[in-house]
Amino acid sequence: MDGGSITLDEALFSYFDRELAPAAWRDVLTMWWPRLLPGIAAGATHGVIRVGHAVRALLEKETPQRVGGLGQGLASWAARWQPLAPVGRGPYRVGDPRAALDA
Repeated sequence: MDGGSITLDEALFSYFDRELAPAAWRDVLTMWWPRLLPGIAAGATHGVIRVGHAVRALLEKETPQRVGGLGQGLASWAARWQPLAPVGRGPYRVGDPRAALDA
């Protein structure tokens, strides 16, 4: 933290804690999954991996800690959310190997 300000991660961790407190975790996941999916590659997919692990654990046994893990995964994904460019509209020239990301 810098000078009393909170980071985006911290703000989103708090937000998802508040979202998950009164609601069923499946309902929160159902609402946020489609919103976050276009930015799945952001943060090297770390957020979606965390969400996947949390859901797997919750399906085995629901605990407050596991619900919190889901919230942290969603927050991590949301904090780094960045969609890929539409096909053919990315920043790379045709001869650049990274142009494959535009497809």
